[in-house]
Amino acid sequence: MKYRIAARTGIVLLMLLPLAALTRTQAPVACKPCGSWQLDASASEAVEPAVDAALAKYKPPKPRRYRAHYGDIASETEAEFQASLDERPGPGDRKRLRDILLKQLASPAELALRQDGEDIVIEPTGGYRRRVTPGEPHARVDELGTAEIVTSWRGASLTITETYQQRKTQNREVYALDAAKGLLQVTRTLNRPGLPAVVVRSTYRMR
Repeated sequence: MKYRIAARTGIVLLMLLPLAALTRTQAPVACKPCGSWQLDASASEAVEPAVDAALAKYKPPKPRRYRAHYGDIASETEAEFQASLDERPGPGDRKRLRDILLKQLASPAELALRQDGEDIVIEPTGGYRRRVTPGEPHARVDELGTAEIVTSWRGASLTITETYQQRKTQNREVYALDAAKGLLQVTRTLNRPGLPAVVVRSTYRMR
């Protein structure tokens, strides 16, 4: 009986091995948007009008309220300290936000996407190079905090979504190939507290 069980187990393992090997050697999804691209400014949306339209509806978020335990000196001190860290909306608040949005939504004059194994490398002219892996979430820490980054394929489109721990703070980029026209459509969407979503669409032609 023991022999039969062992034999059956061996058969099952032999059946599973080819599947595991197939999983390891499966080729990554082909990167259809990959290539070297040149911005077509005449076919792209301007950034400033989109940002100004969103800022016209901007409502500064209400400061958080910290509750201290009455009579607990340490708790009261901590609450006062945390409250002092909150930025109060002022004349410079809207301008500072505008400058940040304009910088983040600016479309590079040239853009290169290339495939490196399972990774996609994005190299904008004048910007920083990024490496993402579709299907494998990862994180990044920057001036906004910690962003959880999820990259996925949907047909010929590559979508990168960065979600921050801060409420309603998210960046999204979609790189979509229009094979019939030989164009790359890049859509950038920013979500910030108190601000409607800012969307800018850019069109690139193959270099």
